[in-house]
Amino acid sequence: MADGLQFTAVADKARYTVASVSTEIRATWSFESARTGGEQALPLSVVRFTPALSERSTSKARASVAVPVTVRGAAAGRNLASLRVYYSTGSGKHWQRATVLAGGIRVTNPAAGGTVSFKAEASDRRGNTVVQTIKDAYRTA
Repeated sequence: MADGLQFTAVADKARYTVASVSTEIRATWSFESARTGGEQALPLSVVRFTPALSERSTSKARASVAVPVTVRGAAAGRNLASLRVYYSTGSGKHWQRATVLAGGIRVTNPAAGGTVSFKAEASDRRGNTVVQTIKDAYRTA
Protein backbone atom coordinates (compact mmCIF):
# COMPACT_ATOMS: atom_id res chain seq x y z
CA MET A 1 0.00 0.00 0.00
CA ALA A 2 1.73 3.17 -1.17
CA ASP A 3 0.20 5.67 1.27
CA GLY A 4 -1.12 3.58 4.12
CA LEU A 5 -0.32 1.13 6.85
CA GLN A 6 1.89 -1.79 5.87
CA PHE A 7 2.42 -5.04 7.73
CA THR A 8 3.28 -8.63 6.94
CA ALA A 9 0.60 -11.25 7.55
CA VAL A 10 1.62 -14.73 8.69
CA ALA A 11 1.03 -17.69 6.39
CA ASP A 12 -1.28 -19.43 8.88
CA LYS A 13 -4.78 -18.29 9.80
CA ALA A 14 -4.67 -15.34 12.21
CA ARG A 15 -6.85 -12.47 13.39
CA TYR A 16 -5.60 -8.90 13.03
CA THR A 17 -6.83 -5.73 14.67
CA VAL A 18 -5.86 -2.33 13.34
CA ALA A 19 -6.69 0.57 15.63
CA SER A 20 -6.07 4.27 15.62
CA VAL A 21 -4.69 6.23 18.56
CA SER A 22 -6.73 9.23 17.45
CA THR A 23 -9.91 9.92 19.39
CA GLU A 24 -11.52 11.96 16.59
CA ILE A 25 -10.81 12.65 12.96
CA ARG A 26 -12.96 15.28 11.26
CA ALA A 27 -12.83 16.92 7.84
CA THR A 28 -15.05 19.48 6.12
CA TRP A 29 -14.73 20.22 2.40
CA SER A 30 -16.19 23.20 0.51
CA PHE A 31 -16.35 23.35 -3.29
CA GLU A 32 -18.56 24.61 -6.11
CA SER A 33 -20.37 22.31 -8.47
CA ALA A 34 -22.46 22.64 -11.61
CA ARG A 35 -24.16 20.33 -14.09
CA THR A 36 -21.73 18.19 -16.05
CA GLY A 37 -22.00 15.84 -18.98
CA GLY A 38 -20.83 12.89 -16.89
CA GLU A 39 -19.00 11.83 -13.81
CA GLN A 40 -16.36 14.21 -12.48
CA ALA A 41 -13.85 13.80 -9.69
CA LEU A 42 -14.62 15.97 -6.68
CA PRO A 43 -11.97 18.68 -6.04
CA LEU A 44 -11.12 17.40 -2.55
CA SER A 45 -7.85 17.71 -0.66
CA VAL A 46 -6.38 16.22 2.51
CA VAL A 47 -3.44 17.27 4.64
CA ARG A 48 -1.18 14.47 5.86
CA PHE A 49 0.93 14.62 9.02
CA THR A 50 3.59 11.89 9.14
CA PRO A 51 5.74 12.12 12.29
CA ALA A 52 8.26 9.36 12.96
CA LEU A 53 6.64 7.26 15.69
CA SER A 54 7.37 4.04 17.53
CA GLU A 55 5.36 0.88 16.81
CA ARG A 56 3.04 1.98 19.61
CA SER A 57 2.34 5.37 17.96
CA THR A 58 4.44 7.24 20.53
CA SER A 59 7.07 9.95 20.34
CA LYS A 60 9.62 10.98 22.95
CA ALA A 61 8.16 13.09 25.74
CA ARG A 62 9.24 16.75 25.91
CA ALA A 63 11.21 16.43 22.65
CA SER A 64 11.12 18.88 19.78
CA VAL A 65 10.20 16.78 16.76
CA ALA A 66 9.88 17.38 13.03
CA VAL A 67 6.50 16.49 11.54
CA PRO A 68 6.34 16.27 7.75
CA VAL A 69 3.21 17.89 6.29
CA THR A 70 1.94 17.17 2.77
CA VAL A 71 -1.15 18.19 0.86
CA ARG A 72 -2.82 15.67 -1.44
CA GLY A 73 -5.63 16.05 -3.92
CA ALA A 74 -6.89 19.21 -5.61
CA ALA A 75 -4.61 21.54 -3.60
CA ALA A 76 -1.44 19.50 -4.11
CA GLY A 77 1.73 21.01 -5.54
CA ARG A 78 1.33 24.25 -7.48
CA ASN A 79 -2.44 24.22 -6.92
CA LEU A 80 -2.00 25.05 -3.23
CA ALA A 81 -3.22 28.59 -2.54
CA SER A 82 -3.02 28.59 1.26
CA LEU A 83 -2.15 26.29 4.13
CA ARG A 84 -2.47 26.97 7.84
CA VAL A 85 -1.39 24.32 10.33
CA TYR A 86 -1.93 24.15 14.08
CA TYR A 87 -1.06 21.68 16.83
CA SER A 88 -2.34 21.13 20.34
CA THR A 89 -0.88 19.34 23.33
CA GLY A 90 -4.21 19.52 25.15
CA SER A 91 -6.49 17.33 23.01
CA GLY A 92 -7.51 20.30 20.89
CA LYS A 93 -8.55 22.62 23.72
CA HIS A 94 -5.91 25.21 22.77
CA TRP A 95 -4.24 25.43 19.35
CA GLN A 96 -0.79 26.80 18.49
CA ARG A 97 -0.12 27.98 14.95
CA ALA A 98 2.85 26.22 13.37
CA THR A 99 4.89 27.55 10.48
CA VAL A 100 5.35 25.10 7.63
CA LEU A 101 8.98 25.21 6.51
CA ALA A 102 10.61 22.80 4.06
CA GLY A 103 7.53 20.60 4.03
CA GLY A 104 7.05 20.23 7.75
CA ILE A 105 6.48 21.75 11.18
CA ARG A 106 8.22 21.47 14.56
CA VAL A 107 6.24 20.29 17.56
CA THR A 108 7.32 20.38 21.19
CA ASN A 109 5.91 17.21 22.71
CA PRO A 110 4.21 17.28 26.12
CA ALA A 111 5.24 15.17 29.14
CA ALA A 112 4.93 11.39 29.01
CA GLY A 113 1.33 10.24 28.69
CA GLY A 114 0.30 13.35 26.78
CA THR A 115 -0.95 13.60 23.22
CA VAL A 116 -0.46 15.81 20.18
CA SER A 117 -3.36 16.85 17.92
CA PHE A 118 -3.25 18.51 14.50
CA LYS A 119 -5.52 20.89 12.61
CA ALA A 120 -5.09 22.13 9.05
CA GLU A 121 -6.91 24.57 6.78
CA ALA A 122 -6.02 24.44 3.10
CA SER A 123 -7.38 25.90 -0.12
CA ASP A 124 -6.59 25.38 -3.77
CA ARG A 125 -6.32 28.03 -6.50
CA ARG A 126 -10.01 27.60 -7.38
CA GLY A 127 -11.21 28.36 -3.84
CA ASN A 128 -11.98 24.77 -2.81
CA THR A 129 -11.17 24.25 0.87
CA VAL A 130 -10.61 21.60 3.50
CA VAL A 131 -10.55 21.98 7.27
CA GLN A 132 -9.44 18.85 9.07
CA THR A 133 -8.71 17.96 12.67
CA ILE A 134 -6.96 14.91 14.11
CA LYS A 135 -7.38 14.83 17.88
CA ASP A 136 -4.76 12.88 19.81
CA ALA A 137 -2.83 11.92 16.68
CA TYR A 138 -0.06 10.39 18.79
CA ARG A 139 0.97 9.84 22.41
CA THR A 140 4.19 10.67 24.22
CA ALA A 141 6.26 8.23 26.24
